[in-house]
Amino acid sequence: MINASVMLNSKTTLFCLFSILFFSYSVFSQEDSLLMLNGRTFKGDIGRTNDGIISITIPKKKGKTKQFDIASYRVFSYYKDGKATTVYNQDELQGNYLSVIESHNATMGMYDARITYKPRLAFWSSFAIGLGSSIYDTYRSKDVIGIDGEVEIEKGFFNSPISVFPFFVPPTLTGIWAIPKLRVKQKHMLHNQFENDPHYYRGFNRISRQKRTLYALRGSALGVATGILIHIGYNLISD
Repeated sequence: MINASVMLNSKTTLFCLFSILFFSYSVFSQEDSLLMLNGRTFKGDIGRTNDGIISITIPKKKGKTKQFDIASYRVFSYYKDGKATTVYNQDELQGNYLSVIESHNATMGMYDARITYKPRLAFWSSFAIGLGSSIYDTYRSKDVIGIDGEVEIEKGFFNSPISVFPFFVPPTLTGIWAIPKLRVKQKHMLHNQFENDPHYYRGFNRISRQKRTLYALRGSALGVATGILIHIGYNLISD
């Protein structure tokens, strides 16, 4: 029974290691590439891979190139000259508490989230709230002289300058959108073999949360700015 259990664990470990190499190959293709621990990938020509530094030269526009020296502790693996090499290793002293397999699955979750997850709801809802807050902030009542010469109360938008209230909306919405932990949908998974893997989901949610907060900040800020421009334009036309 013990031998059978050892053999089963060995086969499972070999299968997982093979999966890492296979998926690294599928991500990197035939080109020299880096897979960062945060799910980012860089393609180019890899140079030095020693002394805790991995250098990569990335092609730019008009035939130009740019070299980056990346600390190896930020890299999960790289693919160079047709060979995939795993850089990450479990070391609690360095804060690497996950095993190689667990870190690989989390990294692939972050990789998928960067490519497939588009938080449009966070952007457009934040834009609408930002726009609405900046316009609603101008709603006031004011006294006007009517046709008969009597003072009348006129209520409406753009009757007062915009206060500081709308400027609190972007940071507030950014914080709100950082709270929910959304379910990972099948359509967002490029690597379906990680379905129900907690480390994959944790990595995916980490990046999806970052993207939601960034999109919420951009959307709400753009909404507030749009409301301010509408207010300025209305005053220029009405004057």
